[in-house]
Amino acid sequence: MGWPAVQSTATYSSQPGSQPTLRLRLDLTHHSSPPSYRVFSLPRSYIEVGQKEGARLVCGGKRWTGGPGGKGYYVEPTIFADVTDDMTIAREEIFGPVMCVLKYSTVAEVR
Repeated sequence: MGWPAVQSTATYSSQPGSQPTLRLRLDLTHHSSPPSYRVFSLPRSYIEVGQKEGARLVCGGKRWTGGPGGKGYYVEPTIFADVTDDMTIAREEIFGPVMCVLKYSTVAEVR
């Protein structure tokens, strides 16, 4: 049996005048080979770049140690807000559990 693969689902909601709510669901029922340090370090480097460029880290961003014995190279599901088009994390594809939230006014802005 291999290591459990972390599959996550995140929902984010915000009501005017109230605290945003974030719900994460981790599914540890699927198994795969253990990820390598290189696979772990790449999304972590993007998380650091996102913070340095001014994106707001809403949740996650750290090493996830909830696996068997706290072992493996997993990254917590991570959500960034206040991301702009010029930020590295918005322009480049991050192969990891990292989501960027960008504001827009019209659909034409995203095309």
